[in-house]
Amino acid sequence: MIRSGIIRVMLCALTLTVGITARIHSATSDEPAGATATARIEMVLHEYVLRTGIPESDQRAITEHTLAELAGHGDGLAALTTGYRGLVMGALATCHILANAPESRSAAQRLFTSLHETAWDPTHGLSQTASPPRIPATIEDQVELIHGLIDLYSACGQAEALTWAAELQDRLDHDCWRSAQSAYGEPGSKLPRTITGWAAWNLIRLARITDDDGYAARASAIIAADVDAESSDHPAVRTPETPMSPMAFARAERDAPVLHLTLIGRPDEPGTTALLSAAHRRVVPGFAIAILDERPESKVLRKRFPAMPLMPRLPGGSPTAYLCTANACDAPTQDLESLARRIAELAAR
Repeated sequence: MIRSGIIRVMLCALTLTVGITARIHSATSDEPAGATATARIEMVLHEYVLRTGIPESDQRAITEHTLAELAGHGDGLAALTTGYRGLVMGALATCHILANAPESRSAAQRLFTSLHETAWDPTHGLSQTASPPRIPATIEDQVELIHGLIDLYSACGQAEALTWAAELQDRLDHDCWRSAQSAYGEPGSKLPRTITGWAAWNLIRLARITDDDGYAARASAIIAADVDAESSDHPAVRTPETPMSPMAFARAERDAPVLHLTLIGRPDEPGTTALLSAAHRRVVPGFAIAILDERPESKVLRKRFPAMPLMPRLPGGSPTAYLCTANACDAPTQDLESLARRIAELAAR
């Protein structure tokens, strides 16, 4: 049953990837440049809200707010919850890398700075909105923001995003983890399955990027508890799962073969963006990307996660990619096509 579910998720992911690639290619052939860019971004956003498992009722809102932010009309974001703003940030970062939209990266980084400055206090934690009065963020807000931060890091290589994601995750684990229930929340309470799935998915993504077994163990506990609930005879506990739900993605990520890319390069180097674009050509369950460089921000991240070493660049000093499976690593490369081709080969195994 689990194996067939994984296959369904992988097929859905492959269909989305092939579909978006074909439609982006089609959009670039006959349209004027401005219309082409807009079409690419809208296509990527459509795929993003599906691949992220955002509930259908929220998909349009996330898309509209992301487009408004890109158009410079994102004032309405201040009234949104921190979690929603985090998802918009992740959508913007994804547009940057998949739609070749540099303005999306700038918008994502502005939103990151705004969130960190207005919604975060190291002493009191995360607030639900950017404006007063200060209301503590819900578990849902925290989970959604962590998801967006991981997206920002994976697409743009911003070390501060992953550092903050880990800090938020650590606080969430300390304050809200209930070992007896293998779940987040208050005793006797039950989070929506979408949020539980996102929480497990976040943990698995963090574990794959940082090689931190603690994250992986907690994710496995959540998924195991979800399996127990799914098999319950109590109708109030059973919740249908679709192949595109966050919990389905979490299962697929957990059970997928290890495929890890370490990219050595600063976020502002063109070579880093090019390698990231090559790496993101396919949606590959279980594929994790760690982006490291010589800056102090990256050093903070490496200190937090000792299993993320700063590998040397190839002669010449350009950004360099190291691709590894669970058993072996390829020779480092700076060649975009060979990297994309090799990821596709390993993903097909």
